[in-house]
Amino acid sequence: MISERHTIMIKKILIGFAALIAIFLLVASTRPANFRVERSATLAASPAALFEHVNDHHKFAVWNPFMKLDPNVKNTYSGPESGIGAVCSWDGNRDVGAGSCTIIESKPAELVRCRMDWKRPMEGTATLTSRSNPRETRPS
Repeated sequence: MISERHTIMIKKILIGFAALIAIFLLVASTRPANFRVERSATLAASPAALFEHVNDHHKFAVWNPFMKLDPNVKNTYSGPESGIGAVCSWDGNRDVGAGSCTIIESKPAELVRCRMDWKRPMEGTATLTSRSNPRETRPS
């Protein structure tokens, strides 16, 4: 049989736990619904050469690191061969999932912006921007 002292202790623990959950939910509700992730890399290639590989889904599939996760992924292409309106849909294993990528903005040697729509393993939408930022090169 649980003593009154133990009952009070259990109630205090449960109240403390409920308070922690309430604080977590309060903080989470104040956070923005959108977020931004940025990454950069320095590549030894001209913006024009890089643009050709990002603006064309067929060429992008050749070096896309996610293709290594499922060599049997099924890619389906629709719309124009490259540029605005070009679509690549994929359906792969649980590591790759399923979804589509549509080019929504394209500026030669400058940027390619895509709308990413995921269907599996989770549903979601994002915008991916690949931007060239040529830097001045100095002789070494």
